[in-house]
Amino acid sequence: MDVFKVETIGDCYVAVTGLPNPQDDHHLRMVRFARRALDKMIVRTKEMETTLGPDTGNLGFRIGIHSGPVTGGVLRGEKSRYQLFGDTVNMASRMESTGHRNQIHVSQATASLIVASGKGHWLRKREGLVQAKGKGAVQTFWVKSKVSSTDRSDSEPPCSSKALFDDSARSEEVDKKAKNDSLIVWQVELLTRLLKRIVLHRQLNIGMKGKELGTLDASKILPRDQMTEIIPMP
Repeated sequence: MDVFKVETIGDCYVAVTGLPNPQDDHHLRMVRFARRALDKMIVRTKEMETTLGPDTGNLGFRIGIHSGPVTGGVLRGEKSRYQLFGDTVNMASRMESTGHRNQIHVSQATASLIVASGKGHWLRKREGLVQAKGKGAVQTFWVKSKVSSTDRSDSEPPCSSKALFDDSARSEEVDKKAKNDSLIVWQVELLTRLLKRIVLHRQLNIGMKGKELGTLDASKILPRDQMTEIIPMP
């Protein structure tokens, strides 16, 4: 895809395409890269839920994209590094900061290039103007996470407010159910790991005592005593 990392600023990851060699489809490449990064992030957080807890699935990130000319150069100093400068970088930052969690937010300039490339069905116009620092009120667009042949065309009118409200309510209900399901899976996985540790500890303990004493009085082995060595009991 010829997309490469430029730098990280705090918790912000800066990537670019179309440099150093210009690419006519740089906007499409960046959108595809953003989609893959977002999909990978969602998969990874779901995988980590079983070890770090169900709230890990709530982690996300914002993506902002803008297209335009930039100036690149290597800054001198103790840690010389390649950086990009210019209004394009600033506008991309505004797209990220005014975006939403796990959404790809693009500027009018990038949206126009996407439409000109015949991919207008990738976009959904954001309701209302966005107040971008140093830019004022600007119109922006969301990139749809999934695109199919059934997606509505650019000429199709937007959904009514009632439909948007119903969709939002259904989405909240689905999210709540998904979170409860994730909590159950995490608790089952956690309990399974603890039980495996208890069984292993019991087997090792019985083996050692059997070797030392020759015989083992099973009646003196209490499950609670074994569990307290693995799970802190109140």
